[in-house]
Amino acid sequence: MFHSSTQKAHWIFRSKDELATQRENTNKQYQSRMASKLNLSQGQFLTPSEEFKFLQYYETRLWDFCRHFRPPLPPNVSATALMYFKRFYLNNSVMDYSPRNIYMACLWLSTKVEEFNVSISQFVENLKESPQQSMRSEDLILALELPIISALKFHLTIHNPYRPMEGFLIDMRVRCAEVPDVDVLRPAADEFLTKALKTDAALLFPPSIIALTSCLQAAAANNLNIQPYIVETLFAGQSEEAFNNCKSQMKKIRSLVKKASSLAPPEEIGKLKNKLEKCRNPALTDERLLVFVDDDDDTISVPVETVAAFGNEFDALDF
Repeated sequence: MFHSSTQKAHWIFRSKDELATQRENTNKQYQSRMASKLNLSQGQFLTPSEEFKFLQYYETRLWDFCRHFRPPLPPNVSATALMYFKRFYLNNSVMDYSPRNIYMACLWLSTKVEEFNVSISQFVENLKESPQQSMRSEDLILALELPIISALKFHLTIHNPYRPMEGFLIDMRVRCAEVPDVDVLRPAADEFLTKALKTDAALLFPPSIIALTSCLQAAAANNLNIQPYIVETLFAGQSEEAFNNCKSQMKKIRSLVKKASSLAPPEEIGKLKNKLEKCRNPALTDERLLVFVDDDDDTISVPVETVAAFGNEFDALDF
Protein backbone atom coordinates (compact mmCIF):
# COMPACT_ATOMS: atom_id res chain seq x y z
CA MET A 1 0.00 0.00 0.00
CA PHE A 2 1.17 3.51 -0.77
CA HIS A 3 0.80 4.79 2.80
CA SER A 4 3.35 2.27 4.08
CA SER A 5 5.63 2.49 1.04
CA THR A 6 9.16 3.77 0.60
CA GLN A 7 7.73 6.17 -1.96
CA LYS A 8 5.68 7.99 0.66
CA ALA A 9 8.43 7.82 3.28
CA HIS A 10 11.38 8.91 1.12
CA TRP A 11 10.25 10.31 -2.24
CA ILE A 12 7.29 12.60 -1.51
CA PHE A 13 8.40 16.15 -0.77
CA ARG A 14 6.41 18.59 1.33
CA SER A 15 6.59 21.47 -1.13
CA LYS A 16 8.01 22.66 -4.43
CA ASP A 17 10.50 24.74 -2.46
CA GLU A 18 11.84 21.66 -0.67
CA LEU A 19 12.22 19.91 -4.00
CA ALA A 20 14.02 22.91 -5.49
CA THR A 21 16.37 23.02 -2.49
CA GLN A 22 17.24 19.36 -3.01
CA ARG A 23 18.18 20.04 -6.63
CA GLU A 24 20.19 23.10 -5.69
CA ASN A 25 22.12 21.15 -3.06
CA THR A 26 22.94 18.43 -5.60
CA ASN A 27 24.24 21.06 -8.00
CA LYS A 28 26.33 22.74 -5.28
CA GLN A 29 27.80 19.42 -4.16
CA TYR A 30 28.97 18.67 -7.69
CA GLN A 31 30.51 22.12 -8.09
CA SER A 32 32.25 21.85 -4.75
CA ARG A 33 33.62 18.42 -5.62
CA MET A 34 34.76 19.25 -9.16
CA ALA A 35 35.72 22.96 -9.15
CA SER A 36 39.39 22.38 -8.34
CA LYS A 37 39.64 19.22 -10.47
CA LEU A 38 38.29 20.95 -13.56
CA ASN A 39 39.77 24.36 -12.72
CA LEU A 40 36.46 26.09 -13.39
CA SER A 41 34.74 29.05 -11.80
CA GLN A 42 31.16 28.92 -10.52
CA GLY A 43 29.71 30.54 -13.63
CA GLN A 44 31.17 27.86 -15.89
CA PHE A 45 29.08 25.07 -14.36
CA LEU A 46 25.48 24.38 -15.26
CA THR A 47 23.10 26.14 -12.89
CA PRO A 48 20.22 24.26 -11.19
CA SER A 49 17.74 25.84 -13.62
CA GLU A 50 19.89 24.83 -16.60
CA GLU A 51 20.11 21.27 -15.31
CA PHE A 52 16.32 21.23 -14.92
CA LYS A 53 15.82 22.37 -18.52
CA PHE A 54 18.25 19.71 -19.66
CA LEU A 55 16.37 17.03 -17.72
CA GLN A 56 13.00 18.19 -19.05
CA TYR A 57 14.35 17.73 -22.56
CA TYR A 58 15.48 14.19 -21.84
CA GLU A 59 12.28 13.30 -20.00
CA THR A 60 10.45 14.09 -23.23
CA ARG A 61 12.99 12.02 -25.15
CA LEU A 62 12.37 9.13 -22.76
CA TRP A 63 8.59 9.41 -23.11
CA ASP A 64 8.82 9.52 -26.92
CA PHE A 65 11.13 6.50 -26.91
CA CYS A 66 8.58 4.62 -24.78
CA ARG A 67 5.75 5.53 -27.18
CA HIS A 68 7.63 4.09 -30.15
CA PHE A 69 9.05 1.07 -28.30
CA ARG A 70 8.39 -2.39 -29.75
CA PRO A 71 6.80 -4.46 -28.39
CA PRO A 72 4.44 -1.74 -27.07
CA LEU A 73 5.03 -0.82 -23.43
CA PRO A 74 2.23 -0.72 -20.86
CA PRO A 75 1.86 2.81 -19.43
CA ASN A 76 3.03 1.74 -15.96
CA VAL A 77 6.42 0.68 -17.40
CA SER A 78 6.95 4.09 -18.99
CA ALA A 79 5.78 5.89 -15.85
CA THR A 80 8.08 3.85 -13.62
CA ALA A 81 11.05 4.57 -15.88
CA LEU A 82 10.26 8.29 -15.75
CA MET A 83 10.08 8.20 -11.95
CA TYR A 84 13.41 6.38 -11.74
CA PHE A 85 14.90 9.07 -13.98
CA LYS A 86 13.50 11.90 -11.85
CA ARG A 87 14.64 10.29 -8.61
CA PHE A 88 18.13 9.56 -9.91
CA TYR A 89 18.77 13.21 -10.71
CA LEU A 90 17.53 14.45 -7.36
CA ASN A 91 20.80 13.19 -5.91
CA ASN A 92 23.01 13.21 -9.01
CA SER A 93 23.97 15.91 -11.47
CA VAL A 94 23.69 15.73 -15.26
CA MET A 95 27.32 16.85 -15.16
CA ASP A 96 28.15 13.49 -13.59
CA TYR A 97 25.96 11.14 -15.63
CA SER A 98 24.72 11.45 -19.21
CA PRO A 99 20.90 11.73 -19.17
CA ARG A 100 20.60 9.77 -22.39
CA ASN A 101 22.45 6.80 -20.93
CA ILE A 102 20.56 7.05 -17.66
CA TYR A 103 17.10 7.16 -19.21
CA MET A 104 17.84 4.08 -21.29
CA ALA A 105 19.02 2.20 -18.21
CA CYS A 106 16.02 3.44 -16.19
CA LEU A 107 13.66 2.07 -18.81
CA TRP A 108 15.52 -1.24 -18.93
CA LEU A 109 15.25 -1.50 -15.14
CA SER A 110 11.55 -0.63 -15.18
CA THR A 111 10.80 -3.42 -17.68
CA LYS A 112 12.23 -5.88 -15.16
CA VAL A 113 10.58 -4.41 -12.08
CA GLU A 114 7.18 -4.14 -13.80
CA GLU A 115 7.62 -7.68 -15.21
CA PHE A 116 7.49 -6.72 -18.87
CA ASN A 117 9.36 -9.51 -20.57
CA VAL A 118 11.93 -8.18 -23.04
CA SER A 119 15.54 -9.24 -23.54
CA ILE A 120 18.40 -6.75 -23.61
CA SER A 121 18.96 -7.54 -27.31
CA GLN A 122 15.28 -6.82 -28.06
CA PHE A 123 15.58 -3.65 -26.02
CA VAL A 124 18.52 -2.19 -27.92
CA GLU A 125 16.94 -3.08 -31.27
CA ASN A 126 14.70 -0.10 -30.60
CA LEU A 127 17.77 2.15 -30.76
CA LYS A 128 18.20 1.23 -34.43
CA GLU A 129 21.99 1.21 -34.16
CA SER A 130 24.66 -0.73 -35.99
CA PRO A 131 25.45 -4.21 -34.61
CA GLN A 132 28.72 -3.00 -33.05
CA GLN A 133 27.08 0.02 -31.47
CA SER A 134 24.19 -2.13 -30.24
CA MET A 135 26.61 -4.41 -28.39
CA ARG A 136 28.22 -1.38 -26.77
CA SER A 137 24.79 -0.01 -25.79
CA GLU A 138 23.90 -3.35 -24.21
CA ASP A 139 27.06 -3.23 -22.09
CA LEU A 140 26.49 0.36 -21.08
CA ILE A 141 22.84 -0.14 -20.08
CA LEU A 142 23.76 -3.17 -18.01
CA ALA A 143 26.66 -1.27 -16.47
CA LEU A 144 24.39 1.48 -15.24
CA GLU A 145 21.76 -0.80 -13.74
CA LEU A 146 23.48 -1.30 -10.38
CA PRO A 147 24.49 2.36 -9.90
CA ILE A 148 20.90 3.41 -10.61
CA ILE A 149 19.52 0.90 -8.12
CA SER A 150 21.93 2.23 -5.52
CA ALA A 151 21.04 5.86 -6.29
CA LEU A 152 17.37 4.95 -5.85
CA LYS A 153 18.28 3.58 -2.40
CA PHE A 154 17.01 0.18 -3.59
CA HIS A 155 13.45 1.58 -3.52
CA LEU A 156 12.24 0.07 -6.78
CA THR A 157 8.49 -0.24 -6.22
CA ILE A 158 6.70 2.69 -7.83
CA HIS A 159 3.05 3.47 -7.08
CA ASN A 160 1.85 5.02 -10.35
CA PRO A 161 -1.52 6.79 -10.70
CA TYR A 162 -2.72 4.45 -13.48
CA ARG A 163 -3.98 1.74 -11.15
CA PRO A 164 -6.01 4.07 -8.87
CA MET A 165 -7.40 5.79 -11.99
CA GLU A 166 -8.69 2.44 -13.22
CA GLY A 167 -10.15 1.86 -9.76
CA PHE A 168 -12.00 5.17 -9.86
CA LEU A 169 -13.38 4.48 -13.34
CA ILE A 170 -14.63 1.05 -12.26
CA ASP A 171 -16.21 2.51 -9.13
CA MET A 172 -17.82 5.35 -11.09
CA ARG A 173 -19.37 2.85 -13.45
CA VAL A 174 -21.35 1.54 -10.48
CA ARG A 175 -21.77 4.49 -8.14
CA CYS A 176 -21.64 7.67 -10.25
CA ALA A 177 -25.01 8.40 -11.84
CA GLU A 178 -23.71 11.68 -13.24
CA VAL A 179 -21.57 9.79 -15.79
CA PRO A 180 -23.64 7.31 -17.81
CA ASP A 181 -20.62 6.07 -19.78
CA VAL A 182 -17.31 6.32 -17.91
CA ASP A 183 -15.35 5.25 -20.99
CA VAL A 184 -15.77 8.76 -22.40
CA LEU A 185 -13.51 9.97 -19.58
CA ARG A 186 -10.58 7.73 -20.40
CA PRO A 187 -8.91 9.67 -23.27
CA ALA A 188 -8.87 12.98 -21.40
CA ALA A 189 -7.89 11.28 -18.14
CA ASP A 190 -4.95 9.53 -19.83
CA GLU A 191 -3.88 12.79 -21.46
CA PHE A 192 -3.93 14.61 -18.13
CA LEU A 193 -1.94 11.82 -16.43
CA THR A 194 0.71 12.03 -19.14
CA LYS A 195 1.03 15.78 -18.60
CA ALA A 196 1.07 15.36 -14.81
CA LEU A 197 3.79 12.71 -14.89
CA LYS A 198 6.04 15.05 -16.87
CA THR A 199 5.82 17.55 -14.00
CA ASP A 200 6.92 17.09 -10.38
CA ALA A 201 3.40 16.01 -9.35
CA ALA A 202 4.46 12.45 -8.51
CA LEU A 203 7.20 13.80 -6.23
CA LEU A 204 4.72 15.98 -4.34
CA PHE A 205 1.35 14.20 -4.23
CA PRO A 206 -0.02 10.66 -3.65
CA PRO A 207 -0.86 8.72 -6.83
CA SER A 208 -4.51 8.36 -5.81
CA ILE A 209 -4.95 12.15 -5.66
CA ILE A 210 -3.28 12.56 -9.06
CA ALA A 211 -5.60 9.86 -10.45
CA LEU A 212 -8.71 11.47 -8.98
CA THR A 213 -7.63 14.84 -10.39
CA SER A 214 -7.31 13.26 -13.83
CA CYS A 215 -10.88 11.94 -13.57
CA LEU A 216 -12.16 15.33 -12.44
CA GLN A 217 -10.33 17.05 -15.30
CA ALA A 218 -11.65 14.52 -17.81
CA ALA A 219 -15.22 15.05 -16.57
CA ALA A 220 -14.86 18.81 -16.98
CA ALA A 221 -13.50 18.33 -20.51
CA ASN A 222 -16.66 16.34 -21.33
CA ASN A 223 -19.03 18.83 -19.63
CA LEU A 224 -19.79 16.35 -16.86
CA ASN A 225 -19.91 16.99 -13.12
CA ILE A 226 -18.52 14.32 -10.77
CA GLN A 227 -18.27 16.56 -7.72
CA PRO A 228 -21.38 14.95 -6.13
CA TYR A 229 -19.70 11.54 -6.54
CA ILE A 230 -16.53 12.80 -4.86
CA VAL A 231 -18.32 14.54 -1.99
CA GLU A 232 -21.22 12.17 -1.32
CA THR A 233 -19.64 8.84 -2.23
CA LEU A 234 -15.86 8.93 -1.91
CA PHE A 235 -15.82 11.18 1.17
CA ALA A 236 -19.02 9.94 2.78
CA GLY A 237 -18.46 9.71 6.52
CA GLN A 238 -15.05 11.37 6.39
CA SER A 239 -14.09 14.60 8.09
CA GLU A 240 -14.35 17.99 6.44
CA GLU A 241 -10.62 18.40 7.03
CA ALA A 242 -9.86 15.29 4.95
CA PHE A 243 -12.07 16.56 2.11
CA ASN A 244 -10.56 20.04 2.18
CA ASN A 245 -7.04 18.58 2.16
CA CYS A 246 -7.86 16.47 -0.90
CA LYS A 247 -9.53 19.43 -2.61
CA SER A 248 -6.47 21.60 -1.96
CA GLN A 249 -4.10 18.99 -3.36
CA MET A 250 -6.20 18.54 -6.49
CA LYS A 251 -6.16 22.29 -7.11
CA LYS A 252 -2.38 22.32 -6.77
CA ILE A 253 -2.00 19.42 -9.20
CA ARG A 254 -4.21 21.10 -11.80
CA SER A 255 -2.26 24.33 -11.35
CA LEU A 256 1.06 22.49 -11.65
CA VAL A 257 0.01 20.90 -14.93
CA LYS A 258 -1.45 24.14 -16.26
CA LYS A 259 1.67 26.14 -15.41
CA ALA A 260 4.12 23.50 -16.59
CA SER A 261 6.94 25.25 -18.40
CA SER A 262 7.45 24.53 -22.07
CA LEU A 263 10.61 22.83 -23.25
CA ALA A 264 13.66 24.91 -23.98
CA PRO A 265 14.10 25.49 -27.74
CA PRO A 266 16.63 23.27 -29.57
CA GLU A 267 19.17 26.08 -29.89
CA GLU A 268 19.16 26.56 -26.10
CA ILE A 269 19.60 22.83 -25.54
CA GLY A 270 22.50 22.95 -27.97
CA LYS A 271 24.17 25.72 -25.97
CA LEU A 272 23.64 23.74 -22.75
CA LYS A 273 25.25 20.68 -24.32
CA ASN A 274 28.29 22.77 -25.28
CA LYS A 275 28.50 24.15 -21.75
CA LEU A 276 28.12 20.63 -20.34
CA GLU A 277 31.11 19.40 -22.33
CA LYS A 278 33.33 21.79 -20.37
CA CYS A 279 32.05 20.96 -16.89
CA ARG A 280 31.13 17.28 -16.99
CA ASN A 281 32.99 14.73 -14.92
CA PRO A 282 35.71 13.26 -17.20
CA ALA A 283 36.16 10.28 -14.87
CA LEU A 284 32.71 8.95 -15.75
CA THR A 285 32.89 8.51 -19.50
CA ASP A 286 30.89 5.74 -21.14
CA GLU A 287 34.00 3.59 -21.48
CA ARG A 288 34.75 3.76 -17.77
CA LEU A 289 31.20 2.75 -16.90
CA LEU A 290 31.23 -0.45 -18.91
CA VAL A 291 30.79 -3.62 -16.88
CA PHE A 292 32.75 -6.75 -17.70
CA VAL A 293 31.31 -10.08 -16.62
CA ASP A 294 33.66 -13.00 -16.01
CA ASP A 295 31.70 -16.13 -16.94
CA ASP A 296 34.08 -18.34 -14.96
CA ASP A 297 33.20 -17.03 -11.53
CA ASP A 298 30.21 -14.74 -12.28
CA THR A 299 31.90 -11.74 -10.69
CA ILE A 300 31.29 -8.22 -11.89
CA SER A 301 33.92 -5.53 -11.97
CA VAL A 302 32.55 -2.03 -11.40
CA PRO A 303 34.83 0.98 -12.00
CA VAL A 304 36.17 2.66 -8.87
CA GLU A 305 34.71 6.00 -9.95
CA THR A 306 31.22 4.49 -10.05
CA VAL A 307 31.52 3.04 -6.56
CA ALA A 308 32.90 6.28 -5.16
CA ALA A 309 30.01 8.25 -6.63
CA PHE A 310 27.52 6.26 -4.57
CA GLY A 311 29.27 5.98 -1.22
CA ASN A 312 29.48 2.81 0.84
CA GLU A 313 26.21 1.18 -0.19
CA PHE A 314 28.17 -1.09 -2.53
CA ASP A 315 30.05 -2.58 0.42
CA ALA A 316 27.01 -4.66 1.37
CA LEU A 317 26.80 -6.27 -2.08
CA ASP A 318 28.45 -9.53 -3.04
CA PHE A 319 30.32 -9.02 -6.28
